[in-house]
Amino acid sequence: MIFPMISVIVWYLTFRWRRTWLGASVLTMAVSLLASAWYAVYLFQITRLPIIMPELVSVMLGPYTVMVAIVGLFILLMPTRLPNHVCRRCRYDLSGLDPVGLVCPECGTPSNLIPSPPPAHLVCPGCCLYLSGVDPELTHCPACGRERVVAPLTRPMSFSPSGSATPRPAAG
Repeated sequence: MIFPMISVIVWYLTFRWRRTWLGASVLTMAVSLLASAWYAVYLFQITRLPIIMPELVSVMLGPYTVMVAIVGLFILLMPTRLPNHVCRRCRYDLSGLDPVGLVCPECGTPSNLIPSPPPAHLVCPGCCLYLSGVDPELTHCPACGRERVVAPLTRPMSFSPSGSATPRPAAG
């Protein structure tokens, strides 16, 4: 009865302080104590000191120590929070749904998803004007009148003497 209680206490404390140094130290101390007890039983077995069935205790304590360590390590590495795109009540995956006014389709809980950022800003190749608020159907730049090439700004721009802007080559 002592073995299940030890494992439940160790796993609970590891879960309580998962992903922290305190949780790692609880698990390390528990596994160290179990391994020390296993080694002490092994020494009793070798020296033939009187102990109740040292072979049985040794056979049970070794795999038990390994099991506590593996399950405890799994619990220690579990994430502390749910991903942002999951319903807090029923764990339904909400990715791909419009976050504005979103209600979970499974349980009806209002979602607290943050809307994704707007698409990358567009830049006019003629005058280097940011075209983020301009109508996407517009074919010419409102500032310089040049026909714009719709391309997102992904790298820093370099400017030539003629006034055109071209992306700089990637550093590397």
